[in-house]
Amino acid sequence: MWLILKSIFLTFCVAGIISTLAWTVGYDPIKAGVFALVGQYIFFYIFNTILQSRAALKNKELENERIKEFSKQGTVVPCAYCGEDNLAPIRFDVDNKFACNTCGKINSVYINITTAQVTNPLEANPLAVQAYIADREEAIQKIRNSEPIERA
Repeated sequence: MWLILKSIFLTFCVAGIISTLAWTVGYDPIKAGVFALVGQYIFFYIFNTILQSRAALKNKELENERIKEFSKQGTVVPCAYCGEDNLAPIRFDVDNKFACNTCGKINSVYINITTAQVTNPLEANPLAVQAYIADREEAIQKIRNSEPIERA
């Protein structure tokens, strides 16, 4: 409230100074004061409009940059409640939780990190789909902690 009253007071002070200067030069002080008031309102309307449009453009640029950075550190995951896909942020220093865009429920993302040996690509037809899994049954049994399956 005080900012508005201060602004109005300053506007009338500037108009008063301009009308006093107009009176000393010989012009009609009322017309000069009204012209100064209207001129200030028009000038600051244009000035504030330009500032707001620049601020809106800057906010859009910052939002686009934030979205670009967010997409680098995120992944698309399904909601555990409704199954809809969401872009979830992934960080290693905090719990990875996100709210579903559809149902609004909070989900957690658990990350499993696996290491693998660096190998050379197999000589295969690039259009054919082939699976090369060595000792698949033994690996499954090791995971399940049971006896290995005998091969036929």
